[in-house]
Amino acid sequence: MQRIAALLTCHNRREATLACLHSLKAARGGLPGLSLEVFLTDDGSTDGTAEAVRAFDPNIHIIPGSGHLYWTRGMVAAWRAALDSGRSFDAFLLLNDDTVLDLNALEVLLRTGRGLDPDAIVVGALCDPETGEPTYGGVVRTSRWHPGRTRLVPIEAQTQDVDTFNANCALVPAPCVERIGILDPLFTHAMGDYDYGLRAREAGIPVVVAAGTIGTCPRNDVGGTWLDPRLPLSRRVALLNSPHGLPRREWGEYLRRHGAPFPGLLAMAPLLSVLLSWLKGSQA
Repeated sequence: MQRIAALLTCHNRREATLACLHSLKAARGGLPGLSLEVFLTDDGSTDGTAEAVRAFDPNIHIIPGSGHLYWTRGMVAAWRAALDSGRSFDAFLLLNDDTVLDLNALEVLLRTGRGLDPDAIVVGALCDPETGEPTYGGVVRTSRWHPGRTRLVPIEAQTQDVDTFNANCALVPAPCVERIGILDPLFTHAMGDYDYGLRAREAGIPVVVAAGTIGTCPRNDVGGTWLDPRLPLSRRVALLNSPHGLPRREWGEYLRRHGAPFPGLLAMAPLLSVLLSWLKGSQA
């Protein structure tokens, strides 16, 4: 019997969260030798998410949040709850609540992990539900000196070694957790998964993307974010420094931790980019 803890965090996305949980249950159904427990951080939802999840499956462990945990810290709360539950798990499935898994998703992840290093992280690639374009999965660095420069690897018919990953769907074995721990709550929202993958690789732990795709997840729109050139400068700067952007302290630590030269100066680059974009737009 293989024992997996599925970890999710959510905030006011009731229908998406339920769709994700339905797909997880369906994917679990075809694997009689698998024990699956779900740990879900409900980060202050006001749309009835917690009640709907309880109605769907009263056995799901719901961890209440303040509404200010965001993605990484919400996932940390779920992960800690799983570790503190007194149960022994062979692996931890990191899952975004807007991911919809294919019926064979868990089978693919588990099959890919067999024969690999027992510490290896197995990532599931995802595509857009409408266009079929790749959206999340394995990531490689495109610069030897700048850890912030990365690209998503294309979908292939075979497994691929990568540098880090989007944690929209990733299976992390217990031996990996014993070696490097869990996500770092220093990161509020972004960077937590990339940091974890890079820490794993730096510790000699492989990060592998399974062949093909294992589900769907729409890509986040840049509209309304710090990258949106239509917004006023003050709004873009505020969003850049918000948890959904690249807060300078967190971004600077990420750069420092993973080998960037002059991380303090590089951490200023996103702000300079916003200012230059604004200047260019104002002169058009």
